[in-house]
Amino acid sequence: MKKVLVILSKRHEEILKISLAVQSLNFECRIFFADKFADCHSYPKKKLDEILNHKLSVEHLKKLGEQVNAEISAYRPDKILFINEPLPFESTRKIISVGIPCYFYYVDPIESVEHFKNRPANCFMGFYDINSYEKLREVGVKNIKFLPLGYNCDYENISKTTKTVDIFWVGTPNKSRLKILSAIAKQAEEEGWIFQCYSPFWGWEYFWKKQIFRVKYPSLYRCAVNRELTSKEVAEKYSGSKICLNVHNANIDSFNPRTYEILATGSFLLTDTRKYYDELIPGEDLVCYSSIEDVLQKIEYYLSHDDEREKIASCGRKKVIGRRTVAGSVGQLLASE
Repeated sequence: MKKVLVILSKRHEEILKISLAVQSLNFECRIFFADKFADCHSYPKKKLDEILNHKLSVEHLKKLGEQVNAEISAYRPDKILFINEPLPFESTRKIISVGIPCYFYYVDPIESVEHFKNRPANCFMGFYDINSYEKLREVGVKNIKFLPLGYNCDYENISKTTKTVDIFWVGTPNKSRLKILSAIAKQAEEEGWIFQCYSPFWGWEYFWKKQIFRVKYPSLYRCAVNRELTSKEVAEKYSGSKICLNVHNANIDSFNPRTYEILATGSFLLTDTRKYYDELIPGEDLVCYSSIEDVLQKIEYYLSHDDEREKIASCGRKKVIGRRTVAGSVGQLLASE
């Protein structure tokens, strides 16, 4: 059995369940967590790092490089799979230079094409973002694939539950998302809709941000639950909600994983309009909105049309089940030679 060393952050492993995906492909799998200094240390430690001119974080990166090299020497993998590039550039370059086939699955959009030019022949890359893929293809970068990022195993077999929540959203907050969520929260108060939002909205180490958020987004504050969910918890929330909302980042034209996760649970998806729909048909498998006014109108409509909403949710599930899994995309990438 061939061995795969997966290098990624704990956050991406929780979201994607990459280790289970790799094992389902009949590979032996070992995980190396390469978390950033800020993601694995306390608030006081991060402040101390700032006072020491980032001496601690530099030492952290150096230690990561040493640890991963030791892991490679001991495990002797046949393939190395990176999720994004969680290690410093120099550490990644040294790993590539050893000659072991290296596979990179970019689950975030890329910022520059220059970094990807002149990659060695033992590097193979997959991109879930259609724009990133097309940019690299246009400049002639080799060994690349467009691989939509589907759902992990937690979403397909979730039990159906009574839908007690009218509208549900989970994700990472940004200005555009907060604007939409705030408008929905305000309308939810007026209409009596049950609206739930889960996210690290203000964090726990910055206690004053909670009050700032409360003043700036009063309606949303009353709907907000300030914590992250495991993928299994997210699946349960989707299953128990009538409308599952998805709001993409502005620079993304293809679907993010939440699209496939929502549909895999058999839940109704209301998402912003896309340029690339991956064989899904708006109005048949999912519903799209184009503005705040539009999303509010469609929420009101589909909350009062249960049969139509459930029919669309059922069609969407049939379109993605077995076709858009994390394991399927990872398998296509690891098959590259």
